[in-house]
Amino acid sequence: MRVLYDYAAFVMQSCGGVSRVLYDLFRHVSERPDTDCKLFAGFHRNQYLCDAPASVKQHIVGWHLPEEIVKQRIFMPINRYLFRCYARRFQPDICHHTYLQTPRVPVGCKEVVSIQDMIHERFPAMFSPSDPQRAWKKNAVNRADGVICPSATTRSDLERFIDLQGKPVEVIHYGNSMQGVLPASIDFPYPYLLYVGSRGVQYKNFELVLQALTRCKDQTDMHLACFGGNEFSIAELRLIEDRGLTGRVHRFGGSDAQLAAFYTGARALIYPSLYEGFGLPPIEAMGFGCPVLSSSAPPMPEIIGGAAWYFDPTSVEAAAAQLVRLHDEAERASLIYEGRIRAAEFSWTQTADVTVAFYRSLG
Repeated sequence: MRVLYDYAAFVMQSCGGVSRVLYDLFRHVSERPDTDCKLFAGFHRNQYLCDAPASVKQHIVGWHLPEEIVKQRIFMPINRYLFRCYARRFQPDICHHTYLQTPRVPVGCKEVVSIQDMIHERFPAMFSPSDPQRAWKKNAVNRADGVICPSATTRSDLERFIDLQGKPVEVIHYGNSMQGVLPASIDFPYPYLLYVGSRGVQYKNFELVLQALTRCKDQTDMHLACFGGNEFSIAELRLIEDRGLTGRVHRFGGSDAQLAAFYTGARALIYPSLYEGFGLPPIEAMGFGCPVLSSSAPPMPEIIGGAAWYFDPTSVEAAAAQLVRLHDEAERASLIYEGRIRAAEFSWTQTADVTVAFYRSLG
């Protein structure tokens, strides 16, 4: 079976998010002896493709350019044309689209699209009325022969907002991309709570973390380490100051090895989102023995199961109570144990197996 992945996610992102999970899926599918797998990346800025081992790079057709050069408005149309030329030569049985702006494929090729979340449909007030994501998503789903969702929550929301007309939709959980990463050495001398990922969008609910830490700052000496996302904005710095947390909130970025080090040393990861399609950081954290304090909003109970302490993401008091609970070392040790067991259930090899089986089911 010939499988072709397209370029879109790798033009859009240099690292993180959608490009990370689709790179890991492609990598594991490409290693299977029963598939002839290619990723047409075209002109891209993605670091995962750039750093891929030689055994994976032989399956990648593309050219890495500096991030500041790769503008989507220029390179998306260029790559769309080049992709169609390549696809006509490769003649894939399956094309797996990596984002919602799906290029045309040869006649007879089945199309699969991954729908990562339904955030635009669930919370339209958080986005501009002119945002094209909803229209792109509907068009991509209508064109696809099969759809993959990372959680049952995402599938349920997809069925709620888009008429699938009997189209097959498969729930396939992500694997743990941080498995096997060796933690680096970091110099951060404070006990800390860890927050991972972007903070600037409303549904990430970052302000609740600051409010909860303020609520219990006399009961805990924990600092807050934020890994990833942009540098703190002026508004965030003002909020930190207003909460009396100046000097206790820090922002870091870096490699997987550095992130692994922060997971390893944290008192806990806090994950306050109002909504996610899947939610990678809790799985990554648990694999390093980092306890997880999570929002109870879907799909987190589906993904984490009983291996987290949950809180209502609209309640500062509930989140603060879980922070204070971290002082109970026996309870914390039990949570670490349950987390390691849960994290071991997420494997990219298994994800690739189920994904290829879905490809084959499309005929």
